[in-house]
Amino acid sequence: IKLNKFENKNLDKTQIESPNSVNSTFKSNNSDNNYSEDEIKNVINNYYQAISTKNFNEFYNIFNPLVDNFFGKANLTVDQIINENINYQNRWTHFEIYVDTNSFVINPTGNNTDVSYNIFYKVKKKESDNWKTFNLKMNIKLNNNLKILSIYEIKQ
Repeated sequence: IKLNKFENKNLDKTQIESPNSVNSTFKSNNSDNNYSEDEIKNVINNYYQAISTKNFNEFYNIFNPLVDNFFGKANLTVDQIINENINYQNRWTHFEIYVDTNSFVINPTGNNTDVSYNIFYKVKKKESDNWKTFNLKMNIKLNNNLKILSIYEIKQ
């Protein structure tokens, strides 16, 4: 298993690792855009890197201006998503996210691309607290410009 680690404490550990997989190209049925698996993974890695470094301005480059589903909340703007992230990180001040880059399943659907993958996620409120840990299956829908249209947890 290859994991990319993103955490809020050690910014030098948030470097994006290039995936060790075969570089496949996925073409949407109704689009002339061809995106490699690496390009798709980089969008997702950029999202987690922006979270871990609190570089929320990067969200304007990552998200579609209106997001259909952001963890169960419908039709949010990028500004609202930034506020959601700030509020979350104010509650959970310590976190680590490990993205399993070998778990990616990429499915073109019309003009969009659905991507599911696994993450291991740890959070705590204070340094002295015990970690709360989660193994999550995630889904991201990207539009034909590789902007996030939706992101949510797949209930297992």
